[in-house]
Amino acid sequence: RRPRSNAPASVCALSCVRRGLCPAPAVRMGSGDAAGEESFSRTASLDEFIDLKSSVARLQSQVRRDLDRVDEAVEKRSKFSDDLDERLNKLEQAHHHFTGKVEQTLESLWQRATELGVALAEMPPTESLFVALQTVEALQAQAASSEQAMLRIDQEAQERSSAVTAALMQSSRDVEASVASLNAAVRQLRQDAEGMVESQRSAQHDAVQRAKRELQA
Repeated sequence: RRPRSNAPASVCALSCVRRGLCPAPAVRMGSGDAAGEESFSRTASLDEFIDLKSSVARLQSQVRRDLDRVDEAVEKRSKFSDDLDERLNKLEQAHHHFTGKVEQTLESLWQRATELGVALAEMPPTESLFVALQTVEALQAQAASSEQAMLRIDQEAQERSSAVTAALMQSSRDVEASVASLNAAVRQLRQDAEGMVESQRSAQHDAVQRAKRELQA
């Protein structure tokens, strides 16, 4: 149940009508109700003024919030626009730099293609190239055969060198053996000569001693 209010019946009725809870009552115009009608009008005007003031305050608060949101959106949009301009400037600089590199690359490629065209124009015809290729192949075959011949000659030289080295070593061994035998023969002859000289000396000494004895006798 709703609590009872101490407000006049006219104020309660006006509040009920404004809230839509009950239909508006039919007001009788008479001389006895002049003061009530005036009081009712004043109360209704005061409530409407209060409601209007509250609505205006709410509208002002909503407008302030909307203005803050608009300012924030404008600031964000300005910042985004500045960032976008900076990115566009960077992209333009990168595009100019890339375009310069591409132009340099294309110019170098064009120069290289021109040089290759000149080189191709200066090359001899196909028949001359075929003859030169055959000549090169023949020279390569001759060089290969010459290399094989040089390898064979080198191998034969190594074999001969090995044989000469073996013969020299054998001759050296033979010479050493001959020298050793000659040394032995010389030593033997020296010993024989020394023996003969010693025997002759002893014979002469004996003859001298005999001659002395005979002279003394």
